Amino acid sequence: MNAALAFSLAAAVMLAPAVPSPAPADGGAVAQPFVPHVALYVLSRGQGVPEDARQVLEQARARFATLEDSGAVIRIDERRIGLEGETRLCAEFADEVDARREHGWLEQLAAGVDLVNLAFEPCQ
Repeated sequence: MNAALAFSLAAAVMLAPAVPSPAPADGGAVAQPFVPHVALYVLSRGQGVPEDARQVLEQARARFATLEDSGAVIRIDERRIGLEGETRLCAEFADEVDARREHGWLEQLAAGVDLVNLAFEPCQ
């Protein structure tokens, strides 16, 4: 191999972007960055979404709209996910503090209500 080719290969290797490893060297889990999105699911068991779950959805929808007007929510995504009114309502928040606060508010609102689930997950 001539010197010019060897130099070119060495330079290419040094300038190539590093590929991060999927896990740290100590074998621990990779910490994922927090995504300030809150998703609310209202579900059914073959007889439509129960009235109390629909009320949670309506209150969450109104609260997210108010927060969107104030700038705390960047985007709202609502999708029907089933044939009986099952719905996913998701809000993307401007910051983590607001997302965590509203998740807590929704947990309290939905406490004891069957077929309502909450998650921190991307709205997509």
